Amino acid sequence: MPRHKDAEREQVMSQTRQLLLEAAAEEFAREGYAGANINRISRAAGFAKGTIYNYFSSKRALMLALIDAIAETHLAPHVIQNVVAVLGTGAVKVGHRVPAHPHFLRLAGVI
Repeated sequence: MPRHKDAEREQVMSQTRQLLLEAAAEEFAREGYAGANINRISRAAGFAKGTIYNYFSSKRALMLALIDAIAETHLAPHVIQNVVAVLGTGAVKVGHRVPAHPHFLRLAGVI
């Protein structure tokens, strides 16, 4: 029986993480990295303010996880290789073949 509970826990954690990432995408797109607020993100996802820290150690860690999730979802593997680097500020320098997904372009500072 413990396996079933572990599987349920994993599913809940995965769903919670996904909801936090979706709320973060909206917040970062609307407010930019500097203006984004971790507490607003957590509340927008439907959780208590501190919940987000169970999944991400910082705003930067959240941004990097969001960039990874967007890249996995919207970029083909050969395109991902053209993402040049993640800078210390959380900004992204992108190669010339990154598709025009609005959230990714906002995160990258292109728009």
